[in-house]
Amino acid sequence: MSSDPALPDASAPDHLNERWWEEHGGQEWQAEYQRRKPSQPHYTQQEAFLQGFFLGMPPVRVLDFGCGFGRHLRNLAAMPWVEAYGCDISEKMLEVARQESGLAEPESRIRRIEPRGRLPFDDDFFDVVFTSEVLIHIDSAELPQILRELWRVSRSLLLHVENVEVQGSYRENDAHDGCWKHDFRAAYAAFEGAEVQVFKSAVDLQAVYLVSKPASSLGHAPTLRARVDLEVARQALQRSRQLLEERALRLSRTQVDLEDARRELHALRPSGSPSALGSHFKAGVDILAHVFKRHAPELPYRGFATTASLDPEEFLAARPESISICHPEWRGIRAATRAQSPFVLEIPGINDDEHCRRAVAFIVESGARRIVINGFPPGSDRLAAGLRKAEPKAEVFFVYHGCPAQDHSREDIVIQRMLDLVDEGTVQKLGFVKAGLADYFQLLGYPAQHVTNRFSAPCVDASPLPRQGERLHIGVFAPNISHKNLVTQILAGLMIENSVVEVCELPPLEYLKRSRDRLLVHGILPHPEFMEVLGSTDASLYVSHSECYPMTVLESIAAGVICLTSHTSELFLGSPVLEEALVVPEHDNPSAIAAQLRLALDRRTELVPLAQAHLAVLDAQAAARWHAFIDS
Repeated sequence: MSSDPALPDASAPDHLNERWWEEHGGQEWQAEYQRRKPSQPHYTQQEAFLQGFFLGMPPVRVLDFGCGFGRHLRNLAAMPWVEAYGCDISEKMLEVARQESGLAEPESRIRRIEPRGRLPFDDDFFDVVFTSEVLIHIDSAELPQILRELWRVSRSLLLHVENVEVQGSYRENDAHDGCWKHDFRAAYAAFEGAEVQVFKSAVDLQAVYLVSKPASSLGHAPTLRARVDLEVARQALQRSRQLLEERALRLSRTQVDLEDARRELHALRPSGSPSALGSHFKAGVDILAHVFKRHAPELPYRGFATTASLDPEEFLAARPESISICHPEWRGIRAATRAQSPFVLEIPGINDDEHCRRAVAFIVESGARRIVINGFPPGSDRLAAGLRKAEPKAEVFFVYHGCPAQDHSREDIVIQRMLDLVDEGTVQKLGFVKAGLADYFQLLGYPAQHVTNRFSAPCVDASPLPRQGERLHIGVFAPNISHKNLVTQILAGLMIENSVVEVCELPPLEYLKRSRDRLLVHGILPHPEFMEVLGSTDASLYVSHSECYPMTVLESIAAGVICLTSHTSELFLGSPVLEEALVVPEHDNPSAIAAQLRLALDRRTELVPLAQAHLAVLDAQAAARWHAFIDS
């Protein structure tokens, strides 16, 4: 065995990060992971990729460094040719891993290690050492000694499923005493003979780094690249399968329409034409074509955006004074952004420096002097910094549409990054749709203002309800995150007699399969198509546990569709009639929501015009707030 290259530094400061995992690991983190997993697909993709990578390998000994509660070990235990080991600094994590990993001899295979210390394994003990979302918690200054230990105990390969590729390591945020993004190519440059390959499409929001040692017995660069490419292709096939299942659900909506068409054809008898039936089938084909197009991973708009409010030539020729930016799949924020300005760019995030350069070049060429970024699409800070550097006279504003209850993706980190950008002089002003947040940050001395969402589309009359015996379509278009109360609303919709519930996302709950023929899943549609779907429903629900200024309610009312909401937003303050009819006091009770919806449907011809008049007042207030924010 070689001499110890990585002894802990006794003079190093206390690592709060490590203490956090000791205190909150194990069952607590396992429960948090289960809560996050439905809305964060990269967890599933990590597991699928690692399983596929080891399929078909010769017998190998593998180390899961930072194994946590053992989610990857459990999958590896099912592969008899893989001799899996795990290690972690948190005893709470390891207690759960030993119980649930399924490994033989878990006490000897799953070991506690000292932070930054020597690993309890001989040189070249493992064929493969891998990490999965672990090194993000390692300070950049301490990463080299960690990698030296992983290099020492690996005979052939090191595999990292970690952050997207960056140039230069840096501290990304303050969660758990700091999270870092690492430049793995640069880090491994110090290891003689290391070959680093980067795969950017295997896992969403992350990259896979495959490092082979000179004496690798498992193949070198071409062979390993073929293995990873094969696994990426396998995952693409699996995602296509999932998409086909979604397509089947969406086709059920066409089937409902076909039932009406068949009845009409039966009434026509021999003189009837099947053309109506054919048009329904064509509509179904068009829907499927859109699904595949929507899921294509491309940025067709000048290579940096998915779409925009105008063609590039028209956009640049207009010389806009201000531009608004949003994520294309954050439906409510997208709708609010579209109402802010006629000049909108939908950018899902900034992937790398070249992506940032293209976006900045287009915006600078447009001549815009104010750029409003709505929400915080990934890499927004990089875009803001790039804009200020390229055009110092430009002003960058952020608008935050969330609320303190949105803890599903550490929204505190997002807000803190916005504040940091103001402190750095990169961002000039912050808008908050939640009034209390604006008030709080004003007290701290930040240039924060309260803004509310606009929706100035023309209103239409309430449509008549379906005829006797026909289906009632109820839209429940909230995303599947905890504070949106999606499941409760779906159950309420299903409790309405002869109803079909239309959703953007379907929670993966076993008992909902009993109602599969009454659930239509659309996914995240482009805004014009979403408005068509919304306008075709008979009612909608947006009864969340915590809210700011929900666009779905405004859009529904304008489309002539009755919509219930919760008391957590300010939409119907000042209108006692609307508050009593449309604001749900028992927002966590599906039976109560269903009962109130039945009453509102019976009064829709009275309530919709009243709500539309109220909407006009709200829109005027929103316009005044917006101009105060953007122009002052």
